[in-house]
Amino acid sequence: KVLGGAKRRLVEGCLHPGDRIVEFGGYVGYSALVMARRLRELGGGGRVVSCEADAARAMVARRLQAWAGTRESEVQVRIGRASDWL
Repeated sequence: KVLGGAKRRLVEGCLHPGDRIVEFGGYVGYSALVMARRLRELGGGGRVVSCEADAARAMVARRLQAWAGTRESEVQVRIGRASDWL
């Protein structure tokens, strides 16, 4: 399992300007936050859609995104299984 700074570096290294990302299981939103920040650094235009089956975790992720200042155009946290949205 990859955690913390190592996870951040791994995720950031995989992104390119304008990427559109679907995250399966967002937990509390850390990865989505990292990806949104990196996409912004790369010039914007990308987007992260995070699908979280657990409504309580999705709400925490939404609050984290709001606290961090990400816009809905950058990160959208959806409640439900990914198969509901794809």
